[in-house]
Amino acid sequence: MNGKMTFEILKDKHGPMICFMKKFRYKEYEIELKPGARLFLYTDGIPEATDNNE
Repeated sequence: MNGKMTFEILKDKHGPMICFMKKFRYKEYEIELKPGARLFLYTDGIPEATDNNE
């Protein structure tokens, strides 16, 4: 969200979850956030997944 209270969705292809494969090379991105801008992040729910062996 920028200082004018508008939103911009950053669209990109989805990749594998973090730490899913050893030595996987993730894409790097840079964006400029101006003073007063906000960045919202969300997840698809993977943190709620459980392992029955733990």
